[in-house]
Amino acid sequence: MTQTQIHSEELTLTINGSKLAVGERPELAALEPALRSIALSDSPIVVRSLPDDHEHFLARLHALSRRSDLPVHRCSSAREAQRLFAGVARDIEETDTLGTWALYDVHAWERGAQEKLSSLLEHLDLARLHGRLRHERIPRVVMLADLGSKEKVLPALDRRISYFTMIAAPHEQTEK
Repeated sequence: MTQTQIHSEELTLTINGSKLAVGERPELAALEPALRSIALSDSPIVVRSLPDDHEHFLARLHALSRRSDLPVHRCSSAREAQRLFAGVARDIEETDTLGTWALYDVHAWERGAQEKLSSLLEHLDLARLHGRLRHERIPRVVMLADLGSKEKVLPALDRRISYFTMIAAPHEQTEK
């Protein structure tokens, strides 16, 4: 999580390839309806933005979600995500796994940890799609990635985690 100079006062929000809104800093209020639409889902989200914007988008997605009264767990390494892995393996409704899980630098995680995350997301998908869990009992996974980074996660994980891919780019970069 490096610090980056913010170059624009406006951000364009694109979700799954569709430009949905342009918001002006610092509030970015015009982005709220689009953020709310994905925040209410239980599906994983990939957020690609400038590092300085990661916390804003994580906070808004969490606050607008059905999990807003539950904790946000920030994990910069697979080791920090072990409670998520262990809790889901034991019992998906363990209270220490509930809430929003913000995963940073997943591309740098060892292959085994990325495979474990992919399996966990598959498990959550099955539980969600079969209606075995109430939405607030499903941990929300948000992967935060630096805008423009060429680093990749394993293909199987990419397919699982990118149900929603949100890109928040400085407006002048999207106008080219």
